[in-house]
Amino acid sequence: MTLFFLSRLLGSFLALVTFMALPRMMQPEAYGHLNLAVQAGTAAFAILLGWVPASMVRFHKAADMGGMSTSWLLGAAAAGATGIAAAIVLWVVLGGTSWGVPLMPVLVFGLGHGLNEIGLSGLRAHGQAKRFAVCVLFRPIAGLAVVAIILGVGLDPSLAVLGLGGAAGLSGIWAIMWLLKQSPAALPDRKTFQRLLRFGVPLAIVAAGASINVLVTQSILANLVGLAAVGTFSAAMTLAMRSISMTMIMLGRSVSPTIYEAYEEDGHESSDAAFERYASFLLLLSVPLVLILTVGAIPMSQVLFDENFRNEVSANLPWVAAAAFISGIQGSYLAYVFSIAEKTWVQLLLMAGNLLVHASVTFVMVSEFGALGAALGTLISAAISLVTYGYFASRIRPLNIPWIELRMQFLALLAATPFGVLSLYTVTTGIAFVWLGLTIFTYFLILYLNRQIAIRLVIKGIGKKLKKY
Repeated sequence: MTLFFLSRLLGSFLALVTFMALPRMMQPEAYGHLNLAVQAGTAAFAILLGWVPASMVRFHKAADMGGMSTSWLLGAAAAGATGIAAAIVLWVVLGGTSWGVPLMPVLVFGLGHGLNEIGLSGLRAHGQAKRFAVCVLFRPIAGLAVVAIILGVGLDPSLAVLGLGGAAGLSGIWAIMWLLKQSPAALPDRKTFQRLLRFGVPLAIVAAGASINVLVTQSILANLVGLAAVGTFSAAMTLAMRSISMTMIMLGRSVSPTIYEAYEEDGHESSDAAFERYASFLLLLSVPLVLILTVGAIPMSQVLFDENFRNEVSANLPWVAAAAFISGIQGSYLAYVFSIAEKTWVQLLLMAGNLLVHASVTFVMVSEFGALGAALGTLISAAISLVTYGYFASRIRPLNIPWIELRMQFLALLAATPFGVLSLYTVTTGIAFVWLGLTIFTYFLILYLNRQIAIRLVIKGIGKKLKKY
C-alpha cells in the first residue's frame, strides 16, 4: 500500500507544481479559461464512463464475480466509448454547436483523464505497485514538459490543456494494454452489467461532484464578477483541493482495496479495525496542510503567485482550504459507508440536493460579497453537505467516529496555532516561514507525545530505514 500512496502523493504534488507554474505564465482570464476546460473534462468523463474505475477496485475481490470483473469492465468501457464517439461524430456531422463551450479541449482532457483513471484503477486492483507508480508519475511529468514547450515557444496558452490531456491519455493507454493481457475484454451478462451500473454510475457522478461544484462556482463568478475573478479563485481552489482534498482522496483510493477486502472476508469488525488506522493517517496528512494554508495564507501566496494573483488568492485561501478539508472527510471517509453497503444511489441523491444548495448559497454570497463570496459560499455549502452526508450515513450504519484521534488533533492544533498566527504579523516572508515551520513542528510533537497511531508508525518506519544505512 505504501508505494501506491507515495506514488499518488508525488504525482499529485507534481500536478500541483504544474498548476502553480501556470499562473506565473498566464493572465487570470486565460487561467480561468483553462480551469473551466479541465473541470468540464473531468466531470464529463465521470458522468459518462466514471463508473468503470469506480467499480474495478470494489468488485475485484468479490467472490460472485469469479475474477472476471476487470475483463467485463474493460469490455463495457470499450463499448461505451465507441457509442459516445459515434454520438459526437454524428453531432458534428449534423451541424451541432457546443453552446460556446470550448469543446475540443474538454474532449481531449476528458478522454485522457478517463484512460488514466481506468488504467490506474486496474493496476491498483491487481496490486501492480511499480507499474502503478510509473503510470501515476508519467502523467504530471510529461504534462509539465509539454506545457513548458507550448508556452516556451509562444503558442496559445489555451493549448496547455491539450498537453495535459495528451500526457494523461498516454500513461493510461500503457496501463490498459497491460490490463488487457491479464484480463481480456469481455462483455458481461445483463444482470452483472446492471449491478455494475447501479453501483458505479452513482459513485462516479458523486466523485464528479467536486468538479461540478467548481464549475457552478466559476460560472456564477464569470457572470456576476468576471473571468479574472474566475482565474484568481481557481488558483486558490486548485492549491487547496490538490494539496488537501486530493491527498485525502489519494490515500482513500490506496487504502480502499484493503478495506473492501477486509469487509468481504471478515465483515464489519475487520473493516472497522482498518478504518481506525486509516483515520489516524488521514488526519495526520491533511490537518497540517489545512493549518499551513489558513494561518499561512499570506506568505504562501507571496511565494507561489505573482502580483496578478497574490492578494486575491491570499484572501480566498483560508476559506477554500477549510472547504477542501471538509470535502475530503466526506469523500474519503464517510463515503465508505455507502460504497460498502452498495447504496451509492443515496450518495447521488444527496449530491443532487447539495448541488442545488451550493448553487443557491454561492449565488447569494457572490451577490453580497463579490469575488470573496465564492470562497465563503464554497465553505458554507461544504459544511451543510457534510452534515447531511453524516446523517444519512448513520442511518445505514452507526458511524465509526475516531473520538480519541480527534481529541489528539484538537490538542495539537491548540498548541501549534498561536505560532502560525504570528506569521500574519511578520513583514518579512522568510521570518513568516520560520513561524510556520515552528507551527508544524509543534503540531507533530504534540501528536507524538500523545502516542498518535500514525505518527508513531511513521517514525518507527523511518527508524528502521535509517538502521539499514
